[in-house]
Amino acid sequence: MASVESLSDDGLAYLFGLGFETQVHHNWLSAASTFSKIRQKLEIDAKKLQTLKPSTFHKSTKKKLFRTSMENAANAKLESRVLLPLIDDCTIPPAQALRQFILVCYSFQHTQYEEIVSNGLVDIFPRLMRGITIDVSMAPTMESIFNNIIRDVWNKAEGNERRLSFLNGDEHGGHGQFFQGQLQQSHAKSLPVWSKGFAYEGADAATLEPLFGNSRLLSGVQRSSRWILERSVETPSQFTKITRCLSAFAPIDMGEDIEFRIRTSWPDGWEIISSLGFKESKEVDVMLL
Repeated sequence: MASVESLSDDGLAYLFGLGFETQVHHNWLSAASTFSKIRQKLEIDAKKLQTLKPSTFHKSTKKKLFRTSMENAANAKLESRVLLPLIDDCTIPPAQALRQFILVCYSFQHTQYEEIVSNGLVDIFPRLMRGITIDVSMAPTMESIFNNIIRDVWNKAEGNERRLSFLNGDEHGGHGQFFQGQLQQSHAKSLPVWSKGFAYEGADAATLEPLFGNSRLLSGVQRSSRWILERSVETPSQFTKITRCLSAFAPIDMGEDIEFRIRTSWPDGWEIISSLGFKESKEVDVMLL
């Protein structure tokens, strides 16, 4: 078990609020305490999911809770601010994102969603979920039941065609099949598996610091860093409607890549890239994640 003494100077500064205003530190502690309780609840419910049987689920209050949370998310209520970013997270495989989504929807009461929003955790919740790496597994029959509830709810709400295809991504696996499933599941126009992006050369640590903060990881960023802004090329009018990721691939001395990601819309991402003044730019083929 790691002790406080083992923390770095930076770790101690953030933990105890050194160099920060007391109220700022208090807000951090409140947010951390809230997430700690939520994390414990998720870990307990993840273990329950592993052994959950259909007969038990159908008799429990969890079935109604799951459907109610789904309906609220599909109809742009408070739950949507927490649940939908989990599905839209393009930094993890679709199957993993879907299971995290199911766990949160299965576990949370309305009060948990309120706590996440009121403590300023809503924008970073997908990152926190990736960080705790809870093992979310369940029997195939249970996964099918959850998927059917999601499909039933989203079929009744407008604007969820793209998210419905996520279910096919989980059942068949692979990013390519995820988008192929969209053709079968939705009457909306499909997005191509491969799209166009723009690669920009010439970023260095000083350029990236305003975006990512004074991170030690940035010391390994070389001037060959490559930024890609992904978007659909089906029609130009879609540029402002599809949110993808702005990624910086930073090669380091050991021959590995560090990848930084921030979520951004196409106009906002273009503004960021334009403001950085990269030396070279070119259009490239990228695979949608």
